[in-house]
Amino acid sequence: MGKLPKIKFVAMSFEDNMETIAMFIYDELNSNNQANTIYFKNIYKEISNIDFSKKDMNEISYILQKRLKNSWNKQMTNYEEKVNDFQNNWNSINDEVMNDLSSRLNIKWTKDCSTIEARVGHLYYCPRDIKERVFTVRITDDIDNMRAVAIHEICHFLYFEKWKQLFNDYNEKHYNIPHIIWYLSEAIIDPLLNNETFTKYTNIEIPSYQQFYETKINNESIIDRLRKIMKDNSIEEAIKISYEYFLENEEDIKNN
Repeated sequence: MGKLPKIKFVAMSFEDNMETIAMFIYDELNSNNQANTIYFKNIYKEISNIDFSKKDMNEISYILQKRLKNSWNKQMTNYEEKVNDFQNNWNSINDEVMNDLSSRLNIKWTKDCSTIEARVGHLYYCPRDIKERVFTVRITDDIDNMRAVAIHEICHFLYFEKWKQLFNDYNEKHYNIPHIIWYLSEAIIDPLLNNETFTKYTNIEIPSYQQFYETKINNESIIDRLRKIMKDNSIEEAIKISYEYFLENEEDIKNN
């Protein structure tokens, strides 16, 4: 299959970690889902009583950097050892995972995708950047959870190469929230990865976001619908049919 991408694990800097947390808190200010904000306020008592409303992202980042340096240092005490453990463990399965993803999506890795960076930090959700080929993992995860997060995130990089092939769509904005294409890319993770081909690496499930299991359209959950589509069609047709389904039900999908 040619040269396969390698994952390089690196520790996030304090500043990057705080900016990432600030981004999530800022994005959640007017959202019903404030999972990151709640999580970090519970973990970091230094910010538990702070009202972040009416603050921009720079102000939030400044507050976090001012108040959380000591707590972050404590959380990241053994970061070098953890990063090395993640790297050594991942190296043992890297090529197998890359080949399995290539087979699952019926597309080869592009020649210019030689390295994907995995940034290790103290986080709740794990953002990724398709263009920059970067994703994040949590320093608090054990090996199985690290592998599950990594496989989930790596899948996105190859999935969007498949997307470009099928739809000739190179608009990076479509690959991120709030575009419906982003919603599909997250929901389709379950039928793509939650099977023996990939869970043999993790010993745990590799699920989609919970909302896709709970949201029902015509008395059928989104995940159940996607599983049926994937089972009955080639990967190419499955993605196309799933996209049509998401477009037809965009309002229900986004509002749950």
